[in-house]
Amino acid sequence: MIDKINRDNPSHTDARYNWFGTNNDPGSSKFLPWNGTINYDPWLILSIHANPYTIHVGGKSVITADVYRDSAGGDHSASAANYFSGPKVTFTTNQSNIGSKIITVDWINGLATAILRGDERPGIAKVTGSDYQTGQTFVTTLGEPEPVNLDVIDMEDAGTPISYLLMALVLLLGGIILSNRK
Repeated sequence: MIDKINRDNPSHTDARYNWFGTNNDPGSSKFLPWNGTINYDPWLILSIHANPYTIHVGGKSVITADVYRDSAGGDHSASAANYFSGPKVTFTTNQSNIGSKIITVDWINGLATAILRGDERPGIAKVTGSDYQTGQTFVTTLGEPEPVNLDVIDMEDAGTPISYLLMALVLLLGGIILSNRK
């Protein structure tokens, strides 16, 4: 009887711009075909970013997972205050750490962040973010930055240029000579 009611009174649902846990077309796997129509296209997709993409040993990079882009390429970050919060994103890395090699954080308005700390050797860290779908980004860790030699003072920072000192000395000597002639 319920199946007959569903077939006789199908629903028409607009579910565009939702995160369905996949960057691929969710139609065939997420929705039941016999209960009416559902418009889900375009849907939100998971993106993972690093800022910056290159750090030195001891440096940090902010890793961001967001669902602000849709499958058609639209940007919805301006509507972030209306996005979901609560479910979890799991970040992992094969090098350096984000709270060891794995950390799970909450979505806050469609955004989740973690900090990658370049506390290991130089190399390329593969960082993933997962909430059903998995995305990835890479952060290059370079060797330690060159130390700054504080003992060397550039000439422009050393004070009055020598030419001014020589001119002052000539004027001073000229004044002494002229005052002795009288």
